[in-house]
Amino acid sequence: MLPLALTLLLSAAPASTPSSDNGMIRSFCLVAFNAAMESAGKTPPDGMGDYTCSCFMERLTGGAGIEESRAQCTQEAARRFPV
Repeated sequence: MLPLALTLLLSAAPASTPSSDNGMIRSFCLVAFNAAMESAGKTPPDGMGDYTCSCFMERLTGGAGIEESRAQCTQEAARRFPV
């Protein structure tokens, strides 16, 4: 259930990430992360949201696509922060 919730957390992220939009995208990511965790009935460990959204932003700014970034970061966060 948790991986599914994390997979959904970034489903509405914009396709491009101009530098000026990074803060807004990160804020959206954290809000979406918290909503996904709440919807799953889970309390995330400290740092999980920051880790997940940092991972996502790094991959996007590195040239990875939204779906690829979301999938990789969802898997990494689930492994690093068992809930």
